[in-house]
Amino acid sequence: MTQNYVVKETDVLVVGGGLAGLWAAIRAKDMAPRVTLAEKGKVSRSGASVFCHSTRAPLPENQFDVWLKETVERSGYLADQKLAEIIILENNKRIRDMERWGVIFDRDEKGSLRAECVRGEKTVRSISFQGKQMMETMRNVALGKGVEFAERVMIIDLLTSDGQHPTKGHIVGAVGLHTRTGDVIIFKCGAVIISSGGTSAKVHCHYADNITGDGLAMAFRAGADMLNMEFAANPSFGNWERKFNTGGQQQFLMNGARIINRHGERFLTKYPAWARSEEPEFEGNVEFGDLCRAMAIELLEGRGPVYFDLRSWSQENIRKMRRVLPVTMAAFDAAGIDVSKQPIECTPMMVNYGMSTSAGIRVDVNFQSTVPGLFATGVCAMIGAGQKPQAVCNVTGYVSGEKSAALAGSNKMPSQEQVSKIAQRVLAPLQRGKGPLADEVYDRLNRIVMPYEISLFKEETRLRRALGTLRNIVAEQLPVVRARNPHELVKANEVRSYAQMLLLMLSGALERKESRFGHYREDYPYSDDINWLKWTVASSDENGEIKLETEPVVLPLYRPEEPSRIPARIQFTFGKGR
Repeated sequence: MTQNYVVKETDVLVVGGGLAGLWAAIRAKDMAPRVTLAEKGKVSRSGASVFCHSTRAPLPENQFDVWLKETVERSGYLADQKLAEIIILENNKRIRDMERWGVIFDRDEKGSLRAECVRGEKTVRSISFQGKQMMETMRNVALGKGVEFAERVMIIDLLTSDGQHPTKGHIVGAVGLHTRTGDVIIFKCGAVIISSGGTSAKVHCHYADNITGDGLAMAFRAGADMLNMEFAANPSFGNWERKFNTGGQQQFLMNGARIINRHGERFLTKYPAWARSEEPEFEGNVEFGDLCRAMAIELLEGRGPVYFDLRSWSQENIRKMRRVLPVTMAAFDAAGIDVSKQPIECTPMMVNYGMSTSAGIRVDVNFQSTVPGLFATGVCAMIGAGQKPQAVCNVTGYVSGEKSAALAGSNKMPSQEQVSKIAQRVLAPLQRGKGPLADEVYDRLNRIVMPYEISLFKEETRLRRALGTLRNIVAEQLPVVRARNPHELVKANEVRSYAQMLLLMLSGALERKESRFGHYREDYPYSDDINWLKWTVASSDENGEIKLETEPVVLPLYRPEEPSRIPARIQFTFGKGR
């Protein structure tokens, strides 16, 4: 098979066609003559945004301080407070823009936006929408403004002014791969915006299977600082009936879904934190890490399977889910599952990584990374927990699009040596007649990180062993992965990104000696505000290895009144070294 090189010039290159990427491209096109949006699949159909269902509601008058304080508290005080301010202040404008363009938000019988508190929120409210309709609308706006779409193009690595990874210069372009033809595409540009979402474990279900950490991995290789990557591993429980995986669990919970074990018990009430909870929606206020650990304990102690029980739901609830979660409900229909008549088996697991704003690329108030000319948006940027990712997508996309456009016209010709080196590595799997396929390597990686004793219940000896095994796979198997066609070539490059993300996540998990959110250490089973109000900072050394440091979180506005160690609500011990 013969591959061609195609060179494209643009002012701003946006990597990823989800909500954040579309916002970035739309705003950049207002400011710069040439904007290209590269998307591995089809814009409005791939990635996680099509599964989105809610965003932060417009900020009520005189509520800014209340909302900001609650957001910072819900982040465990690890949020970047200046960035949290920007998100809350600017999201109102973006919601108004989206309504003007035709995005439909859920309204009550009086026609007012239906604003509701969701998981753990006290005053901050969210509004629902249908992700598919929202994405189609945003796609049409971008096309109408003249954004050029490079669909079916996977961006794999960044080009730098000094030709080095990590760079001491700035970003001058990127190297991509057409997923159907196998052609290598060289983008020459003044700025790159990473909007490519989180990292999928490729469990071959319905949800976000093609977002594999490519943008995060290429930013790390280019020299960008990565913050709090241990929190990028988000527990989820949307694997239904062991058949398929979808999003939307929070919508179910906030509308009164009950979680039961095989005995029909609402087992969360046996834990002291929820022993007196009588309201039907209380599971909707439980942090996902706690919820998944409790579900896993039921399975480990023989009381599984565990189920979502929606049998008490009204038909109005069912109709609402069909409005805001059409893809999820269609999956249930296709599987022959009537959610109103049978409890639905669900499996807690680490399926998707980095689907929140708790971890990612370090950015400044313009959402530019530590590498000049490289911006990060949406869940690729570390803002801090407590945010609605969709609101972060709205604001970070808009601001980064505007600021990146200032670099239009600053294009510099990439180093031909660097272009050739990256292109050869991208295409190398096609030249190998033997070696593992990418799917085989994915399976080996997942068998390391998916077991509960690594994913949901961490401990130092087990983490060190898992990291050692991961490093062996990276050193011995990734260099010999083979591909027989462009489809497998894409997977071969994706698995490299996935492995890099796993190394970053487990390295951060080993470093953070406390338990917080989905990161639970059975050897440090408490949230430690005394010693761990810190960010972990990962960067690439000259050999591409992870250099890990910590730094105190800056707390300019809010801080804990009495820093303390708070025991994790749900604890479990596998035993040292198991």
